Amino acid sequence: MSYKTPGVYVEEISLLPPSVAQVETAIPAFIGYTEKAEDLNGKSLFRIPTRVKSLLEYETFFGASHMQSLLVTLADEAPFAPQSVSFNGSESPYRIYQSLQLYFANGGGPCFIISTGGFTESPGPSLNNVDDYDELKAGLDAARKIDEITLLLFPEADRLNANQFYDLYKDVLSQCADLKDRFGLFDILPTDTDGQSFRDNIGVNNLSYGAAYYPYLNTKIVHPHSTETVTFEHGASNAFDDKTWAALMVVSTALSHQAQVVSAKTQADAAVVAAATLTKEGKLVQYKIALGAAEKALKNAEDANALVVDETFDSTELTTAKNELDAVKAQNISSSSTNPEIDTAIVDLATSSATSETAITGILAQINTDQGIAASHNTTISTYFTNSFVADI
Repeated sequence: MSYKTPGVYVEEISLLPPSVAQVETAIPAFIGYTEKAEDLNGKSLFRIPTRVKSLLEYETFFGASHMQSLLVTLADEAPFAPQSVSFNGSESPYRIYQSLQLYFANGGGPCFIISTGGFTESPGPSLNNVDDYDELKAGLDAARKIDEITLLLFPEADRLNANQFYDLYKDVLSQCADLKDRFGLFDILPTDTDGQSFRDNIGVNNLSYGAAYYPYLNTKIVHPHSTETVTFEHGASNAFDDKTWAALMVVSTALSHQAQVVSAKTQADAAVVAAATLTKEGKLVQYKIALGAAEKALKNAEDANALVVDETFDSTELTTAKNELDAVKAQNISSSSTNPEIDTAIVDLATSSATSETAITGILAQINTDQGIAASHNTTISTYFTNSFVADI
């Protein structure tokens, strides 16, 4: 305070500490491979550092995790209980999504994502081609332009071959030393059980700008998978061997629809028999039962048809069943209808249900073909591919 005139001045001294604006102390950049890389307008975010604040925001721009192929070994005897789960081939090399799951689960804040490519590698445990190093190096170069970044991470770097692995981390140390505003966090190669190989090969320059962590930790983050990437194996015949979870699920669903159609047809046939000896009032009750059964049969046949993959497949029986049902509905059966009209309508509804049953038989055969599962497996699938079986996987 400056004083311009004589006098007495009172100054209050605050006993409270000065407030400090809360700022992020570390902004990591995750550099690696993503399912996609595009903004809300479809513009590419490839090699463009993009700030995200949550896993949901990451998924919006960069997609989901790479799906791991798994092999489930089942018992050879019914009910074919799952025995073990293993990688079907090799472990997926793509791990940036899981890294972010852990980061945000542990309270991580804003970070940058730099996508260096998509999930285009052939199946295998490594990213060991020259272009893989070049892609990750290009991601590192893109990070140089962002002053906000303070930590550099490469979740998939340990899948490079050894020479490329150490070259990439030396590049990281060089950038950190040059800019003096960031730090590298490194993994070691899976075969380096005590970290000595890392010490011997990382060089001697700029080591204060990075840190390597080992051993690897086990977490509860599972390898993401889908029903399409899970395959079963066992020694039983006409069962689940060499079939995917997705294919079995489609056939199982179709078989469930078929069972509903058969049940509906049985209801319609019973209505025909019951109506024959009833008065008009009773016949109208049986008409409603038969109508509901025919509608149920057609709906399940249509739902099964929606599972067909072959776009050239056409179920003429399904079209016929629908026309038969529509024709009965158009008669507007009511208490003013005669007994013979009601009886005929009930028979026609039973006919429509029977046509739906014929339709779904052909539809199921096509679904078996689409999914590569012989019809001889259907009984086993109906019996043992149950909710409890799936829950045990």
